[in-house]
Amino acid sequence: MNVSVSELLHRADEILRDVESGATATVTVAGRPVAQLVPLGTRHWTTWSEIESVFDTPTDSGWDVERREAFTGIHDPYVDDDPPKPITGDAEG
Repeated sequence: MNVSVSELLHRADEILRDVESGATATVTVAGRPVAQLVPLGTRHWTTWSEIESVFDTPTDSGWDVERREAFTGIHDPYVDDDPPKPITGDAEG
């Protein structure tokens, strides 16, 4: 269904009920389509056993090589390779 902006403003509750029931509404401005209102999908909850099965499957045979290649030469600038020396009572000048 096509719905003008002014129609949407005046009949928002009715139009949204239609969309919630499965209809799609195309919002128009001066006759040009600018947006679509579509129903949201229903939530599908996944059980832990379904998620766990993903981790139980074997990895790609080239995964270890690709992983090593991807991280070769990468340096984390926040890792301090040269930690500061402890402060002592001696003043160096």
